[in-house]
Amino acid sequence: MPEVHYRTPSVHDASAVHQLVAETHMLDDNSWYYYAIFFRDFETTSMVVDVDNELAGFVTGYIRPGAPDTLFLWQTATTLNHGVTNLGLKLLEQLINSVQMTTNLNYVEATIDPENRAIAMQFRLLARSLGVESEQSILFDAADFHQLEHDEKLIRLGPIV
Repeated sequence: MPEVHYRTPSVHDASAVHQLVAETHMLDDNSWYYYAIFFRDFETTSMVVDVDNELAGFVTGYIRPGAPDTLFLWQTATTLNHGVTNLGLKLLEQLINSVQMTTNLNYVEATIDPENRAIAMQFRLLARSLGVESEQSILFDAADFHQLEHDEKLIRLGPIV
């Protein structure tokens, strides 16, 4: 059975996370520097998971300014060869539990690419696991941003009790 360890990220994880994102075709590619800064400044609202002492996944998030009860999940991914069932879902659950210890967390938000069925399924499973409702709306309309190929959907889970 693989050894799984969820932990707070450090700036030293930035290169491995950057590489994982580069290998995950559905994710927007950010620089290693972005992840280093994110892990420095938002380490309590982000998490990584090691499987058998190798980085196997991550999630970055932050508490929304003006909405201190809402955790916005920016990006998440796991490797394909870790051998742990539902590792991505478990990673999100671990992060939410950790953030609940230090905040009055009521909602979790993320944007979802409609083409990425795996992440949409993961958030449906997360809502079921948390026993909460899931709402979707358009956050950014493609008609307003020539860079977007499709509407950017916001998924909002909660309230969490």
